[in-house]
This record gives sequence, structure tokens and C-alpha cells, in this order.
Amino acid sequence: MQRLLILILCSALIAIFVGGLFALTTPTRALESDLELDVALAEWEALGGTTDLMSLALPAVPDAVNAAVHYRRTFAGLIELDEEERRLLDAALLHTRPDQIMAIADRLEPVVRAAREASDQPACAWSPGYYQTGAVTRQDLSDQAGLLELSVAVAAHALDRAEAEDLDAAVDDLVGLRRMALHASSHPDVTYASTGLLIDLMAFEVIELVYRDRPIARHASLLSPRDYFAELRSKLVSHGAAGLIRLDDPSFGPASRAGWQRDRDKISFLHAMCECLRALDPANGMIAPPQYGIPVGETYTEVLLPGRGVFEGATMVTIRSAMAGVAIDLRAHREARGAYPEDWPMPAHPATGRPLQYRREGRGFVLSTGVNERLDWRWD
Repeated sequence: MQRLLILILCSALIAIFVGGLFALTTPTRALESDLELDVALAEWEALGGTTDLMSLALPAVPDAVNAAVHYRRTFAGLIELDEEERRLLDAALLHTRPDQIMAIADRLEPVVRAAREASDQPACAWSPGYYQTGAVTRQDLSDQAGLLELSVAVAAHALDRAEAEDLDAAVDDLVGLRRMALHASSHPDVTYASTGLLIDLMAFEVIELVYRDRPIARHASLLSPRDYFAELRSKLVSHGAAGLIRLDDPSFGPASRAGWQRDRDKISFLHAMCECLRALDPANGMIAPPQYGIPVGETYTEVLLPGRGVFEGATMVTIRSAMAGVAIDLRAHREARGAYPEDWPMPAHPATGRPLQYRREGRGFVLSTGVNERLDWRWD
């Protein structure tokens, strides 16, 4: 019995000691995390980040000229497709092969016309709303799947018009498709940047198919330049501000986490977001997906980070855009002089900084990245 009492007394003393030690170290940890958080926030703001969502709020757009409202109405036309038409549309979307549904191009005519009217609107505000005490309240008009399906329908219609030798109508569709890509990218959520990139990649694929065996005409309106990396950077700034607000929400992550631990979450998140902004800084001379240094187990922080695929997508569409311009210039050269040149000045690869490659092959030419054969552009 005496031994048992001694054991209980020792256990109680150890518990008191450990508790006291934790009480002494917790303020120190909190102070250290405050200092680290201040440093991380200063770095974030030095790179162009912000913690104020209000400063990123876009001006209101009247419904009559808001492309998002028009697209929302157009999505209803997709619902009216029958089962077979829906299957063909989904297959084309899955394989990014809009030519697979040219057979139903006539059926899609009303949908395409409505989508083109939406793309003609001067502004696109997917999430009209207001910001109050750090929280965001908004009516989200977007539908990523619906927008992708609309883009496939417009692309298929463009190919159908080109096959009918109605090049003007095909070009009108393609101009609308590129505006749809720009509108998709205007959504404040960084995931919509990926949707816009996919639509523009599809547009450049169709441009290649349309102009492969046809005279070059009205091409300037199709090749309006976009700085995909600058657009992505602006999305990441708003994404970072929204993520910090989310990490401040007690309902996000384990409710038992202490304040200094939540600060550690913010520090990890800010370090990762700073990596994103640095990766998109032209002064670095290289665009590359960041390697997130998030400690294992901090999944509630990981889920807030943008997918690395969006960086690769921006690189791919930048290359495709450059190749489309070069290919059309080469075709114009052949039409004027009867043959493709032996050499041609090429733009730089956005990730490596090295020039893209051009070579004649057979009766045509090949444009290559020298890195990824999937991005090669071959014209016979």
C-alpha cells in the first residue's frame, strides 16, 4: 500500500511539472509563431500579395451586359439534349475531340448561337456579391462542366462550318471560343484558370484543324495575345487572401487547435503561396510549378493550395498560342513565296527560356518544344 501511495504521489508530481512546463513554453511558442507570421506576411505582401479581399473586389456588372448571366441561361440548352447527343458531347469533352460531335452540329445550333451572344458581352462577373467582416457572400453563376460543354459545342460547330467551306462562320465561332476562355479565367477562383486554359487549348487545336488545308484569312482576330502567367498570378493573390481568411475560421480544421498552432498553419500556407508567386515572377527567367514544403499531416493546409497542374497548363497554352502564330505566319509565307523557309525566328519556351524549334519536314513543317512531343505542331 505504501508503495502504491508513493507511486501515485510521483505520478501527480510529474503531471504538475509537465503541466507547468507546458504553461511556460506555450507563451514562448505563441510569441515565436507571431514573429514568424509577421515575417511571412511581410514576404507575401512584398511579392504583391494582400490580406484584404475588399481590395480585390471587382466593380458590379449589370445583368444585361454580364456574360456570366447569359452563359447561365445558355446552360439550360444543354439540358435539353437527348441521351445520345449527351453521350457524344461527353465523349468529345473527355477526349478533347470536338470533331466527334460534328454529326449533331445542326442540333447544337441554338446553343452555339446563345453561347456566342454570351461571349460577345463586354464583361463577365461570375460571382457578384459583397465582402463583409472578412467573409465572402456571393451568388455564384458559374458551372465549370457546363462551360466546358458549351466550348466543345462551339468548337464542333466551327469545324462543321469549316468543312462546309464557310470560313467566316468558323472564324466567328473560334473568336467566340477564345472569348469564352477569357471569361472562364475571369472567375476569382484559381481553379477556373484551369478551365480557361483548357478552352484556349481547345481553340488552338481547332485553329490548327481549320487552317491546315485552307487559305489564311481573318487570323489576326484569333491570335489576340494573352499573358496567361500574369492572369494566373492575379488569381493566386486573391486565392492567398481567401485562404488566410479560411484559416482564421474556427470551423476549418480541428477545433482543438490552439491559436499559436493556427498561426503555424498560416505560416506554412504563406510560404507555399510565396513559392507560387516567385515561380511566376518574370525576373526569375523561368516558370515552373512550385514544390510545396508543407509538413506531413497538415492536410487542412494542403487542401487550400492551388493544384500544380495550373502552372503546367499555363505553360502549355502559352506554347500553343506562340506556335499558332508562327504556323499561320509560315503558311502566309508559303502562300506568298510558294515554299516554306529553311529557317524561321522562333519565340522562347516559357519554362526553359530556349527558343522553340522549327524544321521543314516533307511538304510541311514541324514546330517543337524540344521537351514534350505532345506539344509538337505538324503541318503537312
